[in-house]
Amino acid sequence: MYRCGPLIDLCLGPHVPHTGRIKSLAVVKNSSAYFLGDAKNDTFQRVYGMSFPDSKQMTEYKKYLEEAAKRDHRRIGKDQELWTFNELSPGSAFFLPMGMRIYNTLLNFIKVRRAKRCQSRNTADQCRLSTTSGVSPRVSRAVLSIVP
Repeated sequence: MYRCGPLIDLCLGPHVPHTGRIKSLAVVKNSSAYFLGDAKNDTFQRVYGMSFPDSKQMTEYKKYLEEAAKRDHRRIGKDQELWTFNELSPGSAFFLPMGMRIYNTLLNFIKVRRAKRCQSRNTADQCRLSTTSGVSPRVSRAVLSIVP
């Protein structure tokens, strides 16, 4: 907990040495929540904001966020009907026919490239395993020298 006069904050402390350095401030979002997630407890407000030393930097950052939103792959994939999401599994993308076609094309491309280099998928995995599993350097060098 951080205390500054009458202010009691749940964060670890000040993010700027002096609030006088903040020249541009914007509230990004806010939300209400029950303390410890229990409806019997008091509610408190969460306020998310961002600050910059001058308004020019704030304007540049907001423009950057707008441009990034235009290129967001999650939105573009939905708009182009490449994948969809389901509320039963919100973290999983489900490929639609065109998205699956692109996915399979990429997999085939990777397989062809590996075949041209005479690499199998297991070779790379075994190499990585030997270097990260604590096998002695002498054995690790021997395994690595076998890989084409």
